[in-house]
Amino acid sequence: MEQFSRTRLIYGDKAFYELQQKHIAIFGLGGVGSYATEALVRTGIGTITLVDFDTVEKSNLNRQLPALHSTLGQPKVEVVKKRLLDINPNIKIHTLCKKYTPEEADLFFERNYDFVLDCIDMIPSKVDLIVQCVQRNIPIISSMGTANHKDPSKLQISDLAKTHMCPLAKIMRKELKQYGIKHLPVIFSTEEICVPKQKLLSESGKQINGSLAFVTGTAGLLLSSYVINKLTDNNETSVTNHNNKSDT
Repeated sequence: MEQFSRTRLIYGDKAFYELQQKHIAIFGLGGVGSYATEALVRTGIGTITLVDFDTVEKSNLNRQLPALHSTLGQPKVEVVKKRLLDINPNIKIHTLCKKYTPEEADLFFERNYDFVLDCIDMIPSKVDLIVQCVQRNIPIISSMGTANHKDPSKLQISDLAKTHMCPLAKIMRKELKQYGIKHLPVIFSTEEICVPKQKLLSESGKQINGSLAFVTGTAGLLLSSYVINKLTDNNETSVTNHNNKSDT
């Protein structure tokens, strides 16, 4: 039986062929992004760009796919790339082991993308990435806060304008409004935020959030399902239209 035979049974040969021609960029390979990336590759996406500046740390072991004791200290983009090539040796992978910043935005858009997944944490970078995609007419879906949650059934994909119970979404609505962006597909949780049972401070003195694999992983899988179904759906309902063909 061929590797993608079960995918073809769902989408058919024509749609599957189209998926193989698509180029998806994932910004952030943490608890959400790593699961989304792997699901996209296992479904048959032909080209992937991986963006993450970080290395694997012990604190990643509880929720991130690239995090193993054998990969500690290694760049996430390289660990994920190796894992993806072991899943599908024919996939084309581009990597950027670099932090996304507004000042260097053009560097991250040297290739044409059919869809972008925003799975990064830093708000200024997150805002600019969304603005850049909207301005460049590239479809994008953004992950809101998944930390301090323990019920994955409360996750849902919706319009940013309709989000509630999510502090990060509230901030993003305010920030993006300055750029005239009111509508955006996002994943968020309607669960009330869990108060950490103990204090764990970062080196800068900020409270570290708790996170769980079955929450962040579910968010990533939902993101990947949204992207795949949009790419195989002739009825365009995303915030932006994108007609550029992928490059390799």
